[in-house]
Amino acid sequence: MRSPLFGKSGSLLTVAFLVTLGSVEAGCGSCFGEPGPAKQAKAGGDDEDGEGKKKGKGKGKGKGKGKGKKEPVRKVADRDALTINNNALAAIVGEKVIMWVDGRPSAVGFPMDKALWSSKGFEYPGTTGTNVMEMGGALYWKPAPPSADAKPVAPLFDTPSTAPAGYEVSSAAGRGGRTAVTLTGPEERYVALGSFDGAPTKIAWLTGTLPTMGTKAKELNVRTPWKKAADGTYEAAPPEGATAVVVEAAPAEQANLWLTDLKAMSARADMKSLGSFVVDLDGDGTKEGIAFVDGKLSSLAYIVEDVGGERHYYAVGVQPPANGGAPIAFTLDGATYLVSVGKTVEVGGKKSNPLMVARFDGYTYVLDTIR
Repeated sequence: MRSPLFGKSGSLLTVAFLVTLGSVEAGCGSCFGEPGPAKQAKAGGDDEDGEGKKKGKGKGKGKGKGKGKKEPVRKVADRDALTINNNALAAIVGEKVIMWVDGRPSAVGFPMDKALWSSKGFEYPGTTGTNVMEMGGALYWKPAPPSADAKPVAPLFDTPSTAPAGYEVSSAAGRGGRTAVTLTGPEERYVALGSFDGAPTKIAWLTGTLPTMGTKAKELNVRTPWKKAADGTYEAAPPEGATAVVVEAAPAEQANLWLTDLKAMSARADMKSLGSFVVDLDGDGTKEGIAFVDGKLSSLAYIVEDVGGERHYYAVGVQPPANGGAPIAFTLDGATYLVSVGKTVEVGGKKSNPLMVARFDGYTYVLDTIR
């Protein structure tokens, strides 16, 4: 089908950031759980100063109880609770353009002369190929040139535009003499666009076309009846009431093609495959690929989708099974989920391990981390 978006860490959406995108993220109010894809955590973290850092509590020095005034805690809205629309924003800050589409908890900054706008959303070069921030909030890489209708972003600022009802971009003094730029909007939207040397000099509000929404998988959480071992740790198994789905090994030709693409994307000729599989994750009747590869610091996973002859790669935070076998997948309430079990740790005599659950939320792939 189509289009990661951000992932959830903790229990939010996300997907780890694409390797080629990690260096250009302008500011993450709560990032792709990984990936920053990436939850970027489910509702995000407390963000009181516009830079994604929580301020300490201050005590008042006045008479009586004298409690200091507490600023409101700003959180990134839960993507699952948002009505995703077709609004997008481009802002000039220095030599870069800051790009955002509704549904994303963060923005991407890129050199103005290389950023493009197309019917899909924003597009900009990767190490090779093209990065796409699609309307609806997906973020993926494709080993192909920009869309045929892609045009430079710069001329978009020549035509005056007004913010959609309820939306506002504001700037305030931040840490280290920098300027914190934020976006607020309906349904408690709050996006930390980034911390810069100054405020945006020009802003262009845009509208695009949302992709056709696919089968939405609702978020699962700690209340889902997951199977646990005697010591309280999660087992590598579907929850009660779910139906296991067979995850097949990808044909060798496909697996080799994916690894070749990912080597080019990351500029790592020594990258190795840790297993490649296929399963229908978005309910469209066509199986997506899941490619596990070794990263510089940890293993990485990418969902691979063929859209109109183009291969789209979405970074996700699931881990390959330790035994090298296929990951676990299951259906629940008509939706498909992919799950992996994290490393078990012991704190204070109690063992725990996280579950990382990848799902399709209607517009993109997200990750919920359940602890």
